Amino acid sequence: MYRHGRIPGRLDRIGQITAFILISIAIITIIVLSVRAYRSVHDFFVPKAETAVVEVVKEVPVPTIVEKVVEKEIVISGETIESGIREMGKLCTAEYYFTHVSSFEESSKLATGTKIKGTNINIPDITIPGTTKTFVYSYDGTITAGVDFSDIRLEKNDEKMTVTVVMPRPEIISSSVDPDSFRLYDEKTGIFTTLKVTDVTDTFASLIRDEEQKARDRGILDQAQNNARVLVENFIRNTYGLEGFDVKLKFVIT
Repeated sequence: MYRHGRIPGRLDRIGQITAFILISIAIITIIVLSVRAYRSVHDFFVPKAETAVVEVVKEVPVPTIVEKVVEKEIVISGETIESGIREMGKLCTAEYYFTHVSSFEESSKLATGTKIKGTNINIPDITIPGTTKTFVYSYDGTITAGVDFSDIRLEKNDEKMTVTVVMPRPEIISSSVDPDSFRLYDEKTGIFTTLKVTDVTDTFASLIRDEEQKARDRGILDQAQNNARVLVENFIRNTYGLEGFDVKLKFVIT
């Protein structure tokens, strides 16, 4: 038996709560399903844009290594230049070529050494017949002139940028005859004489001195001096890099 009708009233309330919960669950379920259905339909008609993956490569600056080049100026001393020139020694700077044609005559004489009696007149030497020898010959030769660079003095002034070189005047260095060039054109000998090699070679000595004098007269020493000047100037500028220096040369008699 129910008292005062209380039990049925509680049952009604529980039923209402339960119904409310079920209805709420149903509504939530419908909403969730609706949202999913909307997304499916939307994705079907509106394709989702593809996401592009861009690989970004970041360039890392490489540190530049700067090498600092320190140029050290090398100062060439006057002693160094002087030593370099001295090593040239005695150098030929000019040559003179010649062809000499000459004749030779010689005979034996009898010297009396007496005077005509009563006078101061000497009796002349008498040529011995058959002793005369003559010949005509020619030969080629070379005369060289140059400077002895081992005897130079040099002064270098860095403030005035000058290099002064004092050297001896040129001289004849050598004189030679080409033996293969000797030619004998005319030869005559007496009955009692013969032509010897010494007759020719003895003549060479005096004739070479004559050719040396001809070479001097024709300016071989001046040519040797000018060539030596050019040689020394170019040697100093090109070897030691003294392009801006004024090179002065003085030739003196030693």
